[in-house]
Amino acid sequence: MNYLSVEKRKSMVIIVMAVLLHYAGIFAGMWLPVATVPSFRHVTGTWLDHFLQWDALWYYAIAHFGYIMPLFAQQKFFSITNTIPLNPPLKAAAFFPGLPFVIQMIGTIPALLLGNVLFIFCVILLYNMVAREVNAKTAMVSVLLFAVNPASLYFTALYAEPYIVFCSMVILYAMQKETRRGDVIAFLLCMVVGFMYKMALFVGVFGLRYVRQGKVMKGILFMASACAGWVFFALYLWSKTSHPLAFIASESGWGREFSLPFVGFVRGLIHKDILDSFYFVLLLYLIVRYAMQVLKEDSAWLPKAPIHLFSLETGLFVVLDALVVTSSYVAYAPLMSVLRLLGVLWPIYITKKFTKQRYGKVWFGIFFVLFLIVTMIGAALYTHGYFYE
Repeated sequence: MNYLSVEKRKSMVIIVMAVLLHYAGIFAGMWLPVATVPSFRHVTGTWLDHFLQWDALWYYAIAHFGYIMPLFAQQKFFSITNTIPLNPPLKAAAFFPGLPFVIQMIGTIPALLLGNVLFIFCVILLYNMVAREVNAKTAMVSVLLFAVNPASLYFTALYAEPYIVFCSMVILYAMQKETRRGDVIAFLLCMVVGFMYKMALFVGVFGLRYVRQGKVMKGILFMASACAGWVFFALYLWSKTSHPLAFIASESGWGREFSLPFVGFVRGLIHKDILDSFYFVLLLYLIVRYAMQVLKEDSAWLPKAPIHLFSLETGLFVVLDALVVTSSYVAYAPLMSVLRLLGVLWPIYITKKFTKQRYGKVWFGIFFVLFLIVTMIGAALYTHGYFYE
């Protein structure tokens, strides 16, 4: 009993430490002496406006004015950083309706705070899942890297990222139970996350586990539930604008093009985007390491255990998302949004290398310090109105 209580106390200390380090990096960056840009928008009139810039403004505006925004709303929120009137008119369709709905239901500040609460739950969930499946040391390393990863700023700002990560973690956790109750929770959250972001569609690959277990119909239904967000959003856009796929077409309005994987990375090097290119390589390394571990632990088609952190399904979720992200770029900023989209692939921070190999602790220390630095840089830029993705 005493041993268990000691272990529990250790886990609580690590979880609290990870959360505190996350917010230490965010607020240290926010308090750096950086001039605020003229385009900084005051939404609530409080200091929380530091976390309501850039894409957060789009979520806020959609919640209050809808996807077809009146001209005065466009001028109020987007006149400095966009051509007014917006071109294409449905430029806002790039943002899925899940988070605007939450803002509409509970308010802007509560939605911001809820995202932060979900981030804390993500840290708790990640630690417990890794500690149970691997060991406590790997769990500690995983949550510390996750808490200060290059995209960690978006767990604190009014973005959909904490909602997406929380739902995907709970889906995996619920499926591990292999109970009817767990399956129901997984199905429902799979539908919910589909309303948050178009790439959340890849959560549907978790349903492959059912197929591999011989539960083919259940697997198909699970994958179909991941498409609910796309279907309902398309029907909504069709009813309002007669353009059901505006959420795909709108990407061109943001200058995003699609190509072979890593073309954006090469263009980033040509553009001398050193910071983004460097952190892209770090994240790519973690993705490759994770994919190799998946192949090592779950290569047989017929699974002998419930879905787990290194299952084929979890690996596909990471790899498919990463392939799409690395296959798109914006001409004038080739690596724009790449760190944000790759950074939230939470399974990649579960690496046994940093606890088992001879120089593992050294490598972990290097990654952690580099991640904490970019968290501070990102927070310094974003909270003062500069673009950071």
